[in-house]
Amino acid sequence: MGEAKPNAFPSGTKHGPDWYWRVNRAHMNTVENLPVFAVLVVAAVLLEIDVTALAWGVFAARVAQTFFHVASGRSMAVNLRFTAFSAQIVLFAVIAYQVLQAAL
Repeated sequence: MGEAKPNAFPSGTKHGPDWYWRVNRAHMNTVENLPVFAVLVVAAVLLEIDVTALAWGVFAARVAQTFFHVASGRSMAVNLRFTAFSAQIVLFAVIAYQVLQAAL
């Protein structure tokens, strides 16, 4: 809008309305977890392990986590967001176990 300089928005500092901050944090969470997911899937593909169903599960949990993150900051939404995040971690662990089992 031309009202602020481009460098007036330091990262990690809350600015803008609450919904904007939740979208920003949801994006940052996605980017933080993407490399872990990518490494696990690439390793599985290289070892010829079919993790399609698990990968779709991670994707669904990621979409749910983002939805709850953006939807609200209330306790119930935070609990649902954590549940979706936990599901991703469990699925990451299952993929990692399969990769390690095939590699060894």
